[in-house]
Amino acid sequence: QKSPSDKIVRGASGLALVADGLRVDIDMTCDAGFTAYGEIRLKGARIGQNLDFSDAEVNNAAGIGEEMVNALNAEDMQANRMLMPAKCLAGRISLRYGKMVELDDKRGVRPDQIDITGLSYDTLIPPMDPETRLKWLANNEYEPQPYDQMARSYRQLGYDESARKVELAQERRRRETLPAGRKMWGYLQDWAIGYGYRTGRAVLLFGLVLLVGAVGFGFFPPEPIDTSRGIYFNPIFYTLDVLVPFADFGQRGMWNSTFWR
Repeated sequence: QKSPSDKIVRGASGLALVADGLRVDIDMTCDAGFTAYGEIRLKGARIGQNLDFSDAEVNNAAGIGEEMVNALNAEDMQANRMLMPAKCLAGRISLRYGKMVELDDKRGVRPDQIDITGLSYDTLIPPMDPETRLKWLANNEYEPQPYDQMARSYRQLGYDESARKVELAQERRRRETLPAGRKMWGYLQDWAIGYGYRTGRAVLLFGLVLLVGAVGFGFFPPEPIDTSRGIYFNPIFYTLDVLVPFADFGQRGMWNSTFWR
């Protein structure tokens, strides 16, 4: 049922619009001033160009205080570009297993109201910091695909640091699904090197170990293997020889590492 302005849709039995399998050659536009009370269903729809809900409002009162009740159901939908609604006061927006080239999400919908499980896209607009977008995934069961998809999108746009943030968040989320022993090992990797995504932390840790080793070997140097040769002990290069097994700084083979005087 539409209002006289043709901008408001009110549905019976919680359904405002049912258009499963809809085929649109160019654009489907429900933009400025469009308001829906009840679920909009576009499951399996195929939109040739833009699915435009910019500045629109979708609501499903049945979703107040409940989970997984959709205000906009666009599962398995395909479009060239989707512009997200400005508001979703009740219910959720489900884009599960949809396919699109661009997802324009510069709107006001709360991250916990968006389900992007299995969603395939090339570009997120705008290329904002990933912290907000990662909240999309926080309330859903862990699956690797949404994280891989998001990281790939940032990397394609040249935002490598943002992609690394997403990949680090994925490792932390995956860690919570592991057995206790592997989980503890994960915490240690996270603390030490950020799963390899915090290279600065790894360099700092390596420098600290190098310093401790150099000072320790400086005060307690090992005995020379060949006492007849006049050789000079360098605690820094000796520590490097111990820490970096594939390098040879000429110290490790000349000193007895099992005996200190």
